[in-house]
Amino acid sequence: MSIDSVIVQENTDGFFGIKTMFIVGAEENRFPAKIQDSGIILDSELEEAKSLISKAVEPSVKDINERELFRAYEAFLEPSEKLIVSYVSANKPARMVLRLIALFGDEILS
Repeated sequence: MSIDSVIVQENTDGFFGIKTMFIVGAEENRFPAKIQDSGIILDSELEEAKSLISKAVEPSVKDINERELFRAYEAFLEPSEKLIVSYVSANKPARMVLRLIALFGDEILS
């Protein structure tokens, strides 16, 4: 990677040496990504299977959602110089964005 480069990626890989991070679409119920417990096997059924076979059946929807939240926090903490977060003004910003505004006030809304 050269000094002047742009990397576009999902929030699934690690970030290394990023000076400026753009996070787009930081809206409630979209960022971080949230999976619903509506698959073929529900989390409650995974817990029941775990008790029957005495082994963990992973990953559960809860585990996946916790990893997504962790990755979102990683993305917010990674840039060394500037973090730019955007969301559609017609939609409610993600709770993480509201926390940033509460912490830093109007100085981050430039």
